[in-house]
Amino acid sequence: MSWVSPTGFNDPGSEWDDETNAFDENTATYAKDIVSPTSWSDYLELTVPVAPINAIRFYAQYVSPGIDQISIDVYYDGGWVNIYEGSFSDEVWETKNIPAGEKYVSQARVKFYNSHVALGAEARLHEFDFWSTKMDLVDTNVLIRNYLLASSVLTDPLIALIGARLYCPRLPENATLPAISYFTRGGIANPDVPNIFSPSVQFDCWADNPIEAREVYRDLYDALQGLGNAAITIGGTTYYITKAREEVQGQDLVDVDIPNYFRVLTFYSITIRDNL
Repeated sequence: MSWVSPTGFNDPGSEWDDETNAFDENTATYAKDIVSPTSWSDYLELTVPVAPINAIRFYAQYVSPGIDQISIDVYYDGGWVNIYEGSFSDEVWETKNIPAGEKYVSQARVKFYNSHVALGAEARLHEFDFWSTKMDLVDTNVLIRNYLLASSVLTDPLIALIGARLYCPRLPENATLPAISYFTRGGIANPDVPNIFSPSVQFDCWADNPIEAREVYRDLYDALQGLGNAAITIGGTTYYITKAREEVQGQDLVDVDIPNYFRVLTFYSITIRDNL
């Protein structure tokens, strides 16, 4: 779930200028339209790939008398539906919910009212976003790798031992040791709390002798066990490992088919949430 910028626009009356400034992630720029006295501007339509949406937010310039009212419609169920019309605050983010709740929305349209009785005024829409309730599912294997290979007090001893030799889903043939292989083997997700999920992850801590395999396991344990609120950003979205708990303590195993490959097997439940 996150704020989603429009991906395009329509200017039915060809009255607006710099339309893409309304979704360039910069509140210092703006789309603009000159509005006649005591009149509404033309609509600026902002499009988005169809997604479950339950709110919008905007950032606009307010002047009174002048541009002091906004009207916002969203398009769902085959038609335009007005969700707000009235005053707004000057150059601050304002959020408006869709009264009907979550809807599959494909676009919104905005117009501004000029209350001045004698002078035209410039409407300025600085930014516009949709709140998508669609969960941005992250590849948990990528998230775990990014955490374990990022330098920190907890992970530095592990990195010093294995370097970047963290493999998913299995150890490559003739890999340099020590190393770790891992993969997500399952887990749980609660549909009532879609932004939180808990994968179960298998880790194999490899070395060419059992003592070093145990050392790799201990460093992995120190990096994960009891971890809370570690932030990892992937693709512009920040996720948090809110909890990591060992499900099965390390088991010493010997690969009888490959001489001099020793490993410690362990499993972790890792709870992850997005940036809400």
